[in-house]
Amino acid sequence: MKKSASPAFAQALFALAAVAAVSVWSYHIHRLMLTMRTGVFAPGRVLQRNALNYAVPVAAMLLLALLERAVFRTPLPSSLGLAPKQFLPAMKNNALILPALLIGAAVSSFLRLTFGTWDRGYSPWLQLPVQAIVAVSEELIFRGYAQPRFAKLFGGWGGVALSAFLFATVHLPDQIFIQRTAAAALLARSALMFAGGLLLGALAKRDKSVWGAVPAHWALNMCGVY
Repeated sequence: MKKSASPAFAQALFALAAVAAVSVWSYHIHRLMLTMRTGVFAPGRVLQRNALNYAVPVAAMLLLALLERAVFRTPLPSSLGLAPKQFLPAMKNNALILPALLIGAAVSSFLRLTFGTWDRGYSPWLQLPVQAIVAVSEELIFRGYAQPRFAKLFGGWGGVALSAFLFATVHLPDQIFIQRTAAAALLARSALMFAGGLLLGALAKRDKSVWGAVPAHWALNMCGVY
């Protein structure tokens, strides 16, 4: 039992380190947004800022994955939820849910454009690549990398629940310390993030990849869920 539990525990620690990188770096970036107004932090540099926001956590995750591969001999594409052989099965599995989410994203985007409710002055067209960066990065880290490692220690649905909980938790510092979100709104937003994390985690668990979770995450972002 100890021989099988020890690697699972070690891999779960790798996953926690990747999640911690997201939380610490994202909070740091949002702090800089309040104090710096030049370069990538200048108003209107949303795409560049989001790329920077996720570049370091994704790089940290890749380094952890490479280190883990050297220690545990895990194949890199599979360990990140990107096994090519899982792409077509994922598209087949999500043949109904993905079109529904994409239609919802299109309708929501049209309504937000019509009534001028886009946040922080973002251009609606700029949201397309910005939310793609967010979706790919967060799915790779939370559902591609972290969730399968948690599942080895806590079981399949335990991994889904823990990754969803951490997904909601890492967004809290920005909400509490930067945006100063009221308690009731913070609770509602955290519950929504957790529910979305459960949905995306369930898709990744079923598909054994993030091929379906990434476009689903992007569509939810475009709907204004996150």
